[in-house]
Amino acid sequence: MIKYNIEFEVLGEIRMGSPYNGANVKLTGDYVPALGDFTFQDIALISENGRICYLIQWAIDKNPGYIVWKVDADNKTVTKSNRVEGCCDSLYFENESVKTVAWNWDSDKKAETRNEIEVRFFDS
Repeated sequence: MIKYNIEFEVLGEIRMGSPYNGANVKLTGDYVPALGDFTFQDIALISENGRICYLIQWAIDKNPGYIVWKVDADNKTVTKSNRVEGCCDSLYFENESVKTVAWNWDSDKKAETRNEIEVRFFDS
């Protein structure tokens, strides 16, 4: 049983002047899905037993957004969240849940917002 290990090859700022990065993921473990066609953020999370990892895939259209991947070595599955508007500030466990904090710019108010969201996963 090999626990997950995650390394990032940071490609640089996702947009010029942004504090958020685009990255390639170097994932090792018992089950590694194809990751090469996607750009990820350099934030990840690994379960306490090391058998589930969570990755942040950039999903940028007109505005920034991201999708949280749940990679499960025991079930050999990838499940994904719906697209979250904004940039991922953090990803963490709280009780039995995975939560993320999404940063956004409110152009009407000319102010930053940060929203804590419980991540829900759906079969892809």
